[in-house]
Amino acid sequence: MLKITDMNVFYGHIHAIQGISIQVQKNEIVSIIGSNGAGKSTLLGSIAGIIKKTSGEITFEDNQLPAHSYEIVKLGVILVPERRRIFPNLTVNENLKMGAYLRNDNLEIEKDLEEIYRLFPILKKRTKQYGGTLSGGEQQMLAIARGLMSKPKFLMLDEPSLGLAPNLTEEVFLKIKEINQIGITILLVEQNAFKALEIASRAYVLENGRITYSGIGTEMLDNPNIKNAYLGV
Repeated sequence: MLKITDMNVFYGHIHAIQGISIQVQKNEIVSIIGSNGAGKSTLLGSIAGIIKKTSGEITFEDNQLPAHSYEIVKLGVILVPERRRIFPNLTVNENLKMGAYLRNDNLEIEKDLEEIYRLFPILKKRTKQYGGTLSGGEQQMLAIARGLMSKPKFLMLDEPSLGLAPNLTEEVFLKIKEINQIGITILLVEQNAFKALEIASRAYVLENGRITYSGIGTEMLDNPNIKNAYLGV
């Protein structure tokens, strides 16, 4: 579904992404783990068109991704950014409708809102509440839900559990699995390596801009090098 071939990204003289190649098949959850500064967010930003790659190729459904981020969104490739970045001065309902800003199918938008409220019942209770007044967990649910309002085929999640208590982290990962089960392919960047590998069809380890390991997520949980570096074992 998505294929990256020999991609490089530079920030000035800093070689942030160094010739990486990855693939994500339809209906998979693929996790990217790695230490801070490894290039994980740069990778997602490059796919989303927010960060310009220096060289290499990114294809989606066998076609090269366009240059502009709004064109990439129209294809159904959606990024839910790190630290949520909701609109704090808009209500929950208004935040969700902002996720549909490129759509003009108003009847379908209303149907999708109802589906969002089924998937995230806490948001239905907060419909008229301003985004900035929600708890951290509720804001993360809202950020993911706003991404879903863009009708993604391919959803990228950047550190969805960042700053959340363990019980809320568990809830977020349950929602990620549920979203995948309704037919949405997911590329997940996540600091919680255990949870990321546990739910992944496949996974990659990104270190200093390079892919150092790849494999089936649950099998990587037993890799002694990954245990030592990322699982605290």
